[in-house]
Amino acid sequence: MKQFLVKVKSGLIIFLIFAARVILRVFYIFPIDQKKIVFSSFNGEQYSCSPYYIYQYIISKYPDVYKVYWHTRDKNQNHHMLRTKDAIIVQSTLPYFYHMLTSRFIIVNNSIHVILPIRKHQIVINTWHGGGLFKKINKTIESRKFVDTIIRKIHNQTNNLFLASSNAFEQVVIRKRFNYSGQVLETGLPRNDIFFTANTIDISTNVKKYFNIPPEGKIILYAPTYRGAWNSPSMNILKENTIDIPNLVKQLKHKTGNDYYFIFRGHHAFKDSICYDCIDATNYPDMQKLLVSTDIFITDYSSSLWDFSLTFKPCVMFIPDIENYLSDPGLETDYREWPFPSAKNNDELCYQILNFNNEDYKKNVLMYHQQYGSFENGCATEKVVEYIRNNGIIG
Repeated sequence: MKQFLVKVKSGLIIFLIFAARVILRVFYIFPIDQKKIVFSSFNGEQYSCSPYYIYQYIISKYPDVYKVYWHTRDKNQNHHMLRTKDAIIVQSTLPYFYHMLTSRFIIVNNSIHVILPIRKHQIVINTWHGGGLFKKINKTIESRKFVDTIIRKIHNQTNNLFLASSNAFEQVVIRKRFNYSGQVLETGLPRNDIFFTANTIDISTNVKKYFNIPPEGKIILYAPTYRGAWNSPSMNILKENTIDIPNLVKQLKHKTGNDYYFIFRGHHAFKDSICYDCIDATNYPDMQKLLVSTDIFITDYSSSLWDFSLTFKPCVMFIPDIENYLSDPGLETDYREWPFPSAKNNDELCYQILNFNNEDYKKNVLMYHQQYGSFENGCATEKVVEYIRNNGIIG
């Protein structure tokens, strides 16, 4: 009986999805606006990541050429990061459906709503929100639930273009995990251009001012990845094995003479902090600027490992839940082959940081980039905008 009800529920969900896709075709009566671009980051939760960097480039280089819209889930979201002339469209409202289905380009870092019947002459650019081969992003299509399989197929048909950070990411994640066979721009990620081209001193100065950290202060950033629900086994293990921040800061002060400030950055999918005696930067709008300003980075299986490796600054994996994580969701490759030293408890973490070998680490990171075929060179944003200008938008 339970299996029967599950099948009925799945069938109803699929019916509603396709019914909505048919109904929303009414917006096809409106022409596609060749100068309109809609941006969306983390399904309307933020103005961030690669879509935001592409947005900044466009409004800087072509301030009066394009009609720019941002998809948001919350009309009260902090809009100071946008130009006053740029419109916001709140999800599931009539303006949202209208602009999403009449824009020439839609630029996202995740996926667009499955009920949107994207038109033939619209172009969806999926920048995705990570690089490197760390945690498994999707199970193979065969192992997914029936509804998820249908949704994934719709998304694959919707995306016109993916961006890839490396050859390995393109082949394993985009082609295999996403089962995507369309066009890929081998550009690197626009959000990572900052590590090659930005004035890092100015960025670091501004970040320290924001968090009231003295100019000479050093930053330790801890940013663990998503582990499912707040009460999931891996999440519980992580909460039970909190980092001993006072001891770590004290040991670093004793060794280097510098004052270190510990910043915690929670994953966008969970807002609760798992750190105490620290600065909470979960709601800080730009993760990349935090990484630029960071002197020591602590994470786990997060794709931010890839981003931060481009700085060649010390990075340590804190993975007390590794045995649990290996079983679900699993890792794409053996973490022991990654260039980042790992620690399963506080003693190991403190040891790895205090005895970090910068020279060996830089050599290992360079080999890692070569092995995975990195496309990162600081030109991703420029290449994406060039693609936009060469594919139908009048400028």
